[in-house]
Amino acid sequence: MADGKSTDSVLGLFLRLYWMMLGNGVLVIAAAFPLAYPQIPVVLPLAVFGLGVISLIAARFIDIRFCGGQTSDGTPASPNTVHIST
Repeated sequence: MADGKSTDSVLGLFLRLYWMMLGNGVLVIAAAFPLAYPQIPVVLPLAVFGLGVISLIAARFIDIRFCGGQTSDGTPASPNTVHIST
């Protein structure tokens, strides 16, 4: 984007990559970890999963609020455009 908005920032790029891909990968690994290593107390992967969810919500909020976040189709995002599928 050549219009000089903050959406060109490295922080904005990292936040979008995190909430779209990397953060979800953390959740998948944390959810599968007890199955692969049953001897480890389940509270550890549960804590990682919980922190992962909180970090995804925070990353999306910061992306929308401070970095000019967009939806996956390129339209400007707002808290009202965040949909939860059931």
